[in-house]
Amino acid sequence: QKRKRPVTMAKFYATAAVLFFLFTLIVARSPLKPLEKDDDTTSKSQSL
Repeated sequence: QKRKRPVTMAKFYATAAVLFFLFTLIVARSPLKPLEKDDDTTSKSQSL
């Protein structure tokens, strides 16, 4: 029974990763692009 737990957790993390990946694609394709501000701050920090 203890061996079944890691498999369930692996499936849970895999599903979460897929959902996060799809969410990232949706946000990247969205016309609003709320993450642009974060990209600007990272680019400025790198330039400094």
